[in-house]
Amino acid sequence: MPSYYNIPDGKVAEILDTDFSGLVTAADLYALRQSIQGTDQSAFPQIQTSIDATGGVEVSRAGRAQIVVVDTFSGSSSDEITSINTPSPDPFSDYDLITVVSKSGARTVQIGSNIAPESINLSVAGTFATFMRRAGKWHYMDSNPKPDIQAQEGTIYAIDSTSVDSSSGQPVITLNKSVTFIQSERLGEVAAFGDAKITGTGISGSVTITVDEGAGPFTLAFHSYSGSPTAAVVATALNADSQARKLAGEHGYSSSLSAADTIRFTAPAGYGSLANSYQLEAIITGSATVYIAAFSGGIDGTDQDQSIDWIFGGIEGKIYLIRNKMQGNSITIGAGANASKIVTIPPDSWIIGLYSGSVFQIIYAQLPQVERLLTSTDSPYTVIDGDGLIYVDASTGSVTVNLPEGNKTAACRPLNIKRVAGNNTITADAYLAETIDGSLTQTLANPTGSTLKLKYSKLRNQWEIW
Repeated sequence: MPSYYNIPDGKVAEILDTDFSGLVTAADLYALRQSIQGTDQSAFPQIQTSIDATGGVEVSRAGRAQIVVVDTFSGSSSDEITSINTPSPDPFSDYDLITVVSKSGARTVQIGSNIAPESINLSVAGTFATFMRRAGKWHYMDSNPKPDIQAQEGTIYAIDSTSVDSSSGQPVITLNKSVTFIQSERLGEVAAFGDAKITGTGISGSVTITVDEGAGPFTLAFHSYSGSPTAAVVATALNADSQARKLAGEHGYSSSLSAADTIRFTAPAGYGSLANSYQLEAIITGSATVYIAAFSGGIDGTDQDQSIDWIFGGIEGKIYLIRNKMQGNSITIGAGANASKIVTIPPDSWIIGLYSGSVFQIIYAQLPQVERLLTSTDSPYTVIDGDGLIYVDASTGSVTVNLPEGNKTAACRPLNIKRVAGNNTITADAYLAETIDGSLTQTLANPTGSTLKLKYSKLRNQWEIW
């Protein structure tokens, strides 16, 4: 992890204070975590409260970042927090932090799965759950123990797995859950499909179409009817219900009418041949009869580096984690996307963003520092997030390194460009009218081993040479 993040590996990696005026710094958030885990809580204001009979906890504001010491209802041995409430009028500001701890090790306070990615038990020293205030709501930020967000996708309600979709003409992703694992469109992939054919209706009945991916069945579509409708009417209703459920984020399967009385369900992108083994079933009541044609036709594809032009599905004021689930390819949220900055997510890395005003405001990024070797065939090369040390071999020609847009890069972000061979010109070129120590470009000195050491200054709005 780059030193400028000021946070150890695996922790909060980056906060863009320019995007969030007054937001606590990464160091403050880390200090709060260390304070709780070390049981030295004296550096932060505290309030005492108890869970009420309905599972609610009311918190008052004691500071920008504060500790809330919670006891169970009537001193019971264990209790669950299902809501965090504030007095009226609301004394909290956007980006305030509260960290919940249990008052007594003899009593267990549990954070409910409706306000965190999964239930979190607070019973021993060092356990906690931190929430951030935004748009009048509390949003889960951090905890010890941490939710198992790397568990098998689908086993925790807050996790979704999806692929980039270019069916609309541009590559996009849709956020349905708080934690979204994404992968590229897979080259050569063919999606598996299965059919549900309505063969009889009778006077009344109902049809539920389910799929079992191996962890138990869940509903793709449901319709209840009376009045002896035709098979086509029931099929049309089931298709509409399936599409509505997909839009609501209940499942990722596409559906269409392959015939007037037949609904075709297509597995999500990325499932490939695996979906051939999924079980498509019909649960019927009354006079309904259905013929099921099992999933088939799925063919695996291969991952590729991928760009994203737009992020759909975000809820105003909600925080999302986007993780690149691929092991060998990167995903880039491009210049045309509704994100606060251009960012490339390396394999098995992630970013955290706040969806605000239809813009995905990137506030954290877990991005490893990358070493890169450039030659004249790579020129011009544009620096991406994660690039930390760039070696340049100028033996076969000149090389230009384009710096990223300063206003969308992290404060004090370091970047080193080192000549490792050759005498041709090596040029660092700032973005548009931005400067490097007052100049639009800087030329790297000729001797092999010369290094241009840069840091971006938010205060001076330029790249500084160190």
